[in-house]
Amino acid sequence: MVEPGRRQIVASDGSQSFEFVGVPFGSHARLILLYLQTEALRTGRRDVELGNSMRGWLARVGIPAGGMTGKSVRDQAERISRCKLTLRHLHRWP
Repeated sequence: MVEPGRRQIVASDGSQSFEFVGVPFGSHARLILLYLQTEALRTGRRDVELGNSMRGWLARVGIPAGGMTGKSVRDQAERISRCKLTLRHLHRWP
């Protein structure tokens, strides 16, 4: 199950609230998740280093950093980082 994450909003008067950012979707979200899985398997580590900047990571995976593509990738990266992902193994009985 994928549940949407929330981002904190701080108003000018100092009050705080939260807004939902939505669930990850589409080809850019799949690309990000595939990259994370591939790097985790390649390095054998649970932590995946992305580098010093989003622009550098986008260049390594061959995605233009500007325009609508860059904006979409940044949006999907935030959705992935904030979402709650729950996996369950369902037993099937013969």
